[in-house]
Amino acid sequence: MRLCLPEIAVNAPFMDADLLQKFELNEEGYVELIDSGLCLTTGRTSDSTYAADHRWRPLFVEECERVVPERSRWEFSVPEHF
Repeated sequence: MRLCLPEIAVNAPFMDADLLQKFELNEEGYVELIDSGLCLTTGRTSDSTYAADHRWRPLFVEECERVVPERSRWEFSVPEHF
């Protein structure tokens, strides 16, 4: 038996997330959600995952003027073989 739900037209602007998915690296080295004043930052704590040399750390967006630079400046690199 296969269940198919009917398509429902919903007017929910928060579900149209295209504008909430565009980030850019700004001149200060922060990854900023475009036109929002919000920057990507990491949490203060981290922990190991499946191996001691692999770590996780929570990510947040916060007002760019309030972020801690040590946890909010990013640098992108591309491997040589690309």
